[in-house]
Amino acid sequence: MSVFSYPDFAYLRTRSDAFEEIAAYHETQVTLTERGQPTSLHGIVASASLFRLLRARPLLGRLFTSQDDREGAAPVAMLGERLWRDRFSADPAMVGKTIELNNQAYTVAGVLPSSLQFPPFVPQTEVWIPLVSDPVAELHQMRLKRGLNYLFVIGRLKPGVTTERANAELATLADRLGMTYPEDAGIAIHASPLAEMLVQNFQLALLVLLAAGGLVLLIACVNVANLLLARAMVRERELAVHLALGAGRARIIRQMLIESLELALAGGAVGVFGAYFAVAAFVTYLPPTLREFQEVTVSGPVLAFAAVIAMCAGIAMGLLPALRLSDLRVHDVLKGSGGGVAFLGAKGRLREALVVLEVALAVVLLAGAGLLLRSFGKLVSVPLGFEPQGVLLASVNLSAAGYKTPQEWQSFTSTALQRLRAQPGVQQAAVATSSPMSGMRMMFTFSIPGRPQSPDEIQVADFRAVSPGYFALMGIPLLHGRAFFDTDSASAAHVCVVDQAFVALYFPNVDPLTRQLRTGMPPAPCQIVGVVGNVISDTLGKAPGPSLYVPFDRSPFFAPGFLVRGAGGPAAMVPVLREQLYALNSTLPVAPVELTDLLSRSLAQERFRTTLVTLFAFLAILLAAVGISGVLGYSVSRRTREIGVRMALGATPREVLRQVVGEGFRLVAIGALLGAGAALGLTRFMRTLLYGISPADPITYVGVALVLLFVAFGACALPAFRAARVDPTVALRYE
Repeated sequence: MSVFSYPDFAYLRTRSDAFEEIAAYHETQVTLTERGQPTSLHGIVASASLFRLLRARPLLGRLFTSQDDREGAAPVAMLGERLWRDRFSADPAMVGKTIELNNQAYTVAGVLPSSLQFPPFVPQTEVWIPLVSDPVAELHQMRLKRGLNYLFVIGRLKPGVTTERANAELATLADRLGMTYPEDAGIAIHASPLAEMLVQNFQLALLVLLAAGGLVLLIACVNVANLLLARAMVRERELAVHLALGAGRARIIRQMLIESLELALAGGAVGVFGAYFAVAAFVTYLPPTLREFQEVTVSGPVLAFAAVIAMCAGIAMGLLPALRLSDLRVHDVLKGSGGGVAFLGAKGRLREALVVLEVALAVVLLAGAGLLLRSFGKLVSVPLGFEPQGVLLASVNLSAAGYKTPQEWQSFTSTALQRLRAQPGVQQAAVATSSPMSGMRMMFTFSIPGRPQSPDEIQVADFRAVSPGYFALMGIPLLHGRAFFDTDSASAAHVCVVDQAFVALYFPNVDPLTRQLRTGMPPAPCQIVGVVGNVISDTLGKAPGPSLYVPFDRSPFFAPGFLVRGAGGPAAMVPVLREQLYALNSTLPVAPVELTDLLSRSLAQERFRTTLVTLFAFLAILLAAVGISGVLGYSVSRRTREIGVRMALGATPREVLRQVVGEGFRLVAIGALLGAGAALGLTRFMRTLLYGISPADPITYVGVALVLLFVAFGACALPAFRAARVDPTVALRYE
């Protein structure tokens, strides 16, 4: 079970022996009415045990107590620090005062600090309400209904109790619940460590970003090490003189490491300075699912980490050149020039190997970025099953505005729809309990009359109560039968519409229009009268599940969503929608949003991740290009005499150009082959981040090859043209 009914939560709390505390909570939207102005707030309805479990401390006043959890207790609330400061000017006298939430008076018991970020990765909680004072649950008597699951449950293990022991106890309790109460037949209860659950949705994505950043750092280190090696070889005579005058090998190594550390620390300082500006931009583009990372700053631990990384990078960059050049043959170096054959020797091969390593690492990053880009392209082209363009959505909380009964909800929505449809410019208007991409889903169980069902089998579908005209407004195709009519009222025969996924799962070889379902609370028979196309409800990468639609008048909801499509687009409909809803009740908070915006938000995390990895890949290929160009440039400078001799003997500039470019392409080809092999092995760990493609996607690797070809040509061009312009007369006088 991922959510629990209140009776099941109470059962666990009183019978579990493995937990020190067990608490329940759920998120809600409440309306704060102050000076006649309604404001929608994000709230948490929770048991008093939650704050003991979290070891929370109030900023002001007190926390909820067990007295506040009892039936009949006076309604109390706690304010979040941000609301207390912004709305109530941080008035310490607010404790003990009364505020109006959902048209009901609540006494402020205390203020919770903003550092209490619970649940993590959700909007900052502005108000807290005890479970027994939950206005929505009280309205529907939800606490009395077993099988109506709406609570998240969290527990703190007793000292010495393992997760395995707790799960064994929970399995026993689940079996007892199933045997005692028919509503709980077949349930399973499993506990997972909170730390794992908090990161499970984006742990792999963050690890991929960390790996990408590490690869860029490694490429930079290899690049600088190569350039330091080339620079040190120019200093062979100087170092040989030092050794001849008595300097030991340890001193040479120390000198070169100090020089590389100076470079690394200077680069680290510049990087930290740039991070102050980069983090601000980074936070600005964070998707809503990662909004808690807005607290990330360049702090003391970050500076310490950067210093350690800079020192490690400095040692890594300088160690290889230091070890290679601290073992010079002093006599040979002082006797000869050493310049003309340096590139062809062991040190030249070492620098070539470093370039190959750079290219291989860059290919791994390019492949990862290419796969994410291809996956994102596939994701945004997924058929939604509906047309979001031009649709405006406004969800309202009728129970918070004083509408307490289903009859009142139905009357309000019916009147509002009539007013909206009569407005100039409004082409279509409808209402639904939830809309695709709105972040809200309702799941209902049902049964099929005449079909045996085992006690462990649970038939469930996405549930939406919609008004006539909903399918036409949303662009959802009607495939078979009919849609809802205005005559499908609460007093008419109970009818419903299902989608293709529902038919494929439950009626694969049967005409669904001849069948009935039993659903609702209490369950009642309804005749299937139509079949519509599948609709993606919340996650683009997830196949649509079975959906069940009923007329809104038959199942009115206290928090309906009004949908409008009109001339001039959604922006022109915003004042119309607000004006008509305010005309019926001025205390309703109305915040319209375009469906296209909701769709964009659903893609925000994938877009953010893909952008960052692509940026890292761009930096990697840029560094690799610098490395290739640097090595070839050094090769040309050391082989000027050789090139001059060749040209004096008849070699043309084109032949020299081709030779230098070929040398560079040879290194790139070797690195590309090694990198492609490594990428095929490493990118398989990204499989869960990809949609519609495999880690071995051939189009991606062809694209990587083309990018690499273009970059390699650019990197080789400058040193190759320089070599082709060598004057044989000057070259033969070289040294």
